[in-house]
Amino acid sequence: MLEFHDDVMLRLMGRQPNWIAPAVIPAGLDPLVRWPDLFEGLSARQVRAVREACSAIWQAGWTAPSRTDVADLTAELRQD
Repeated sequence: MLEFHDDVMLRLMGRQPNWIAPAVIPAGLDPLVRWPDLFEGLSARQVRAVREACSAIWQAGWTAPSRTDVADLTAELRQD
């Protein structure tokens, strides 16, 4: 989860992680489509960062983030 968090923070700062460039979010893996309620109250920039990080994590060969992972991250973004 730490790598997922770090990836999102880099994207929010307008930087790309060194290890991957995001591509199209695969159908069925987009957290915004799967769990739209988790994104309520986030800015467009924060939403984009979370979506791109989920895609990058999956494309790197990891299991797609779960609802719990995305919920934890979006809750942390609301605190900042």
